Amino acid sequence: MTGISFTDDNLEKRLDEFPALCSKISEKIGPLLKRGFSSGAIAQRKDAASPIVTELDLKCEKVLREILIQDYPEDEILGEELPAREGTNSYSWVIDPIDGTIGFQTGKPMFATLLALVYQEKPVAGWIYQPVLEHSWIGRQGKELISSVESKSFPRDISLKDSVISSTTPAMFSTPLYESFFHRRCEEVWI
Repeated sequence: MTGISFTDDNLEKRLDEFPALCSKISEKIGPLLKRGFSSGAIAQRKDAASPIVTELDLKCEKVLREILIQDYPEDEILGEELPAREGTNSYSWVIDPIDGTIGFQTGKPMFATLLALVYQEKPVAGWIYQPVLEHSWIGRQGKELISSVESKSFPRDISLKDSVISSTTPAMFSTPLYESFFHRRCEEVWI
């Protein structure tokens, strides 16, 4: 726990509420994503790092925003698909309604909804939700990981040479700096 004081009772309360918020959101967007998955959703091109967007991206982000605004009306909201919403406090939400839209659109369950809570410009909680497989992971600073998946036990002191590296696509590492980093890591890991 570095960088953030937990003397802020409101922060501690938010971290405790985070799993229930994620459950509430999954009840709303899970059925939408399941129905839309591999339905041949029509994608539109966009000028961004992620080159496509579907109507479901937009719909899910709107649902996420509605819930966040209802529960936390003073917070900033930063989403991938819609303009930022300014806040009046030290909290921000970062949303990617469908991270992996290409996989989603082509019927591969290699996508997830991502949500992060940021406090004083530092991430303090995050959620990964994969509705087709019904898997989710919740991480909160200073708290134990919550997973819907029976976890394997991984030693914390595993060496890099015994590790596995995985990426949706190496094309994610397209700048020279990231490409160099990725290739160096690939040479250092087991698989």
